[in-house]
Amino acid sequence: MNRVLVEFEVLAHGCLADEIPGSLLRIEIRGAEIQLSDLKVEKGLDEPLLRAIVIMAGEHIDQAESPSTELLREYLTHLSLITSMTFRIHRLRRIVDWTAGLADRDCIDVSNFVVDDRPYKCLTEELVESARNALEANSDIAIKRAIRWFSNGVSSQYPDDQFQYFWQSIELVAQVEKPTTKVPDSCSKCKGDLFCPTCDLVPTHRPYAKQAIQLLFQKLVKGDHTKLYEIGNDFRNAIAHGEDLSAVESRHKVEIGKLVDNIGHVARAALLNHLSHKLVARAGGAVTLPMLEPNMFAHRDLRMQLHLVVKSSNPEEPSLHELPEMKVELGSAHNAEGPYSWREKRR
Repeated sequence: MNRVLVEFEVLAHGCLADEIPGSLLRIEIRGAEIQLSDLKVEKGLDEPLLRAIVIMAGEHIDQAESPSTELLREYLTHLSLITSMTFRIHRLRRIVDWTAGLADRDCIDVSNFVVDDRPYKCLTEELVESARNALEANSDIAIKRAIRWFSNGVSSQYPDDQFQYFWQSIELVAQVEKPTTKVPDSCSKCKGDLFCPTCDLVPTHRPYAKQAIQLLFQKLVKGDHTKLYEIGNDFRNAIAHGEDLSAVESRHKVEIGKLVDNIGHVARAALLNHLSHKLVARAGGAVTLPMLEPNMFAHRDLRMQLHLVVKSSNPEEPSLHELPEMKVELGSAHNAEGPYSWREKRR
C-alpha cells in the first residue's frame, strides 16, 4: 500500500519535555501517524518551531496535502485546547512518497515567498493622525470590539478565520446601527411578509440580528447586496455548524478567499461609515479622513514546488536524514500596484 510522508513546520509555544526518548513524540490517529520533534526552540525566539511529520497510508503524493493538512490542523487545535498554548501550522515543507521498497522516491519540496513589498513604506503623518481622530471619536464599546475583530481578521492566517472575524465585526456594527423602525415578519421560504388573518394585519417588530445585517448590506454594498449577504450567511452557518466549506464553495461557485475580500470590504466600510458620522458630529461639520484603500484581504503568497527524486539506501526503511535540504531564492517579487492605494474619505 502507498504511504506518503508530509512534513510541516508548526509555530509552537511549547516544545518537547527533556525526558522524551529520542526527542520524538508519535501519535497514532485515524489510521495515520503524527510525529512531533523540536526544530527551533531556543529561548527568546519570537516564533519557536516544531517539526511535524504526518504519515498516511493509501494517499498519492499529489493528493496528500489536503488530508494531511486538515488532520494536523485539527489535532493542533485540540492540543491548544489541552495545553492552552499556541500550536498552528506555519508552513508545508515537503511531501515524499514513503512507500516501503522504493529505491527512488518522488519528493515535492515546497518554498513560499512573499510576492509584494511588505513591509510597506506607507505610514505618514496624515495616516497616524487619522487613526488618532478615529480613536478619539469612538466611545462605543461595541464598535471598539468590532474594530478589534476587524484587526484580527486582517492579520489571521486562515481565510475561514478571517471570514469569521469580519462577519462578527459586521454583526456588531449592525446591532449598534439597528433602526428603531419596525419591519414585518418574513416567511422562511419566500421571504415575503407574513399576514395574520385573525388579527387582519402583518405583524411587525424591530429588526432581528440577521435582518439588521441585511439592512447594513443593503446600505453599503453596490450591486447585488442580497446575493452577497445570502452567500456570506451560508458560509457563516457552515463554519458555526462544522460543515465542509468546500461544499459551500461548490454550491455558490465562489472561493472563500474571494468571499473574504468582499466581506472584509463590507466590514471596513461599515466601521468607517460609523466613525465618519461620529467625526462629523464631533467636528460640527465636514471632515477629511486620509486612509489606505485595500483591494484584497485574503493572504496570497507565491508558492514554488520542486519535484525531486530521492535515493533510499535502505528502501524498506526510508530515513528523513536522506532527504536533501533545499534552499530556493526568488530573484524578483515586485508587485507594481500592490494591495493598497491612497484615498481620502470626506464627510
